[in-house]
Amino acid sequence: MKFAPLASLLLTLLSACGDASQETTERAENARTPNPTAEAPQAPTPSAERGATAPTEVVAPAPLTDLHDGKLVTFRQSDGFFTFQMPANWKAEEQPGAIAINPGLKEGDTLDAVIFVMFGELTEGERGQPIESILTAKESELLASFAGLGAQFARASAEPKRIGVQGLAGAEQTWHGETGGQPVTLWVGAIVQREYYFGVVALVVDASSQRFLPGARRILASVEPKAPVRDRDAEAELAGLEFASSSDFGGGGSLHTVYEFGADGSVARRTMASGSFGIDGSVGGETIARGTYMVVGALVYLQFGDGQEVARLAREGRRIGALTLGNRRLSRL
Repeated sequence: MKFAPLASLLLTLLSACGDASQETTERAENARTPNPTAEAPQAPTPSAERGATAPTEVVAPAPLTDLHDGKLVTFRQSDGFFTFQMPANWKAEEQPGAIAINPGLKEGDTLDAVIFVMFGELTEGERGQPIESILTAKESELLASFAGLGAQFARASAEPKRIGVQGLAGAEQTWHGETGGQPVTLWVGAIVQREYYFGVVALVVDASSQRFLPGARRILASVEPKAPVRDRDAEAELAGLEFASSSDFGGGGSLHTVYEFGADGSVARRTMASGSFGIDGSVGGETIARGTYMVVGALVYLQFGDGQEVARLAREGRRIGALTLGNRRLSRL
């Protein structure tokens, strides 16, 4: 789960509320108290002392509360991975790995709230972990990213609170701090389904918290995730195909990249440089990286030794005509 890039963007936007304060808020490192909703140790009952083995029912976590109860509008993610509801006057704009939410603010309004939806794939180490454990592990990273931009938050005084969201286990956490001389609240709520996460980040000025936080909480409470399924038909369709892109540089140099897909799930990335680069004259060379690929929804996950790349299928009718990789388009050969 990735927080840091969002934190930078959140603080950049919120700086419109005032100059970021550089004062350090005192951190209560050891003041964390147990979550009042967590299961407390139970004293042995007489039946237990007699060796009875009656099972204990596991109680589902309580649903999220304090939600916006006015008119709602439904947002549907472009790849169909999830839908959620938000107040009818809010707007959503998709970005890579995130969705920016405009909570009804108009030009000239004070920027009292910045809200984002974040989603993506868990790391290998995070998979199988309870969501509250993931939030706890990410706390220092999250708060440090804000501190580096002049906003100070004390560590949370309690463990993340377990919540229920559409039959899935989730968690929420709240931090209190200051930026630009104003007290602010940072709220994060998240769920996990399979190897994917969905979360909502809300940074609000305290004086406006009741205006914005219930809407942010409604987004999380209403999400209906649809974890993408591996598309083996598309993988078979890619087998044997090649896709390429070229980039030209000043001085007559060019860079050509070709992706070759195998029927056994393998992929090779060939990068060829040619022409003249800089002031040293002509150069040329070729590198090759070998890895594996998997298609999930409209995305192609390319796993190489030097990292993962994620491409998107571009179809021409039913035929795969190209791949897009960031701002590059790789045409089918």
